[in-house]
Amino acid sequence: MPAINHPTAYFEYAAKFHAEIAKTGAKTVLYATWARDGYPEQQRRLDDAFTRLAPQIGAGLVPAGLAWTVVRLKDPPIRLHMPDRSHPTMAGSYLNALLFYQCLTGRAAVVPPAVITGPQRWDDPRIVTLVNLPWDQAAALNQFAQRAVAQEPLRPLH
Repeated sequence: MPAINHPTAYFEYAAKFHAEIAKTGAKTVLYATWARDGYPEQQRRLDDAFTRLAPQIGAGLVPAGLAWTVVRLKDPPIRLHMPDRSHPTMAGSYLNALLFYQCLTGRAAVVPPAVITGPQRWDDPRIVTLVNLPWDQAAALNQFAQRAVAQEPLRPLH
């Protein structure tokens, strides 16, 4: 597993993007991502980098890494990583979507749907199932998302 590079270049370019975003009147939100499965020390470094950067540039955070850690500790049967140990499963993507919704709107999903359908691609009108989770798992992920956002010391934008 390669080490996480020093965040200097990331910080530099995040600050440049933030300056451009601010010119439009919009607000910057950082997607504080998750570590590869089996590397909790990597999560700590990622969290540290995001929580140092956000106040430097005045950005909010979408605490995906924190939420993934909460799920891993509190409900390990919910698999968030694909077999490649990096990319999200349907449950991982669903959790991330709940986090973005809550962080960008300032409110949690009251009863999130367990099944979501939509077009497969923008140029293909056929409807496909995008998410199909057991209802209890969707509800648990919603609770974990709310918990992570409430625990995040840098409040998300809303």
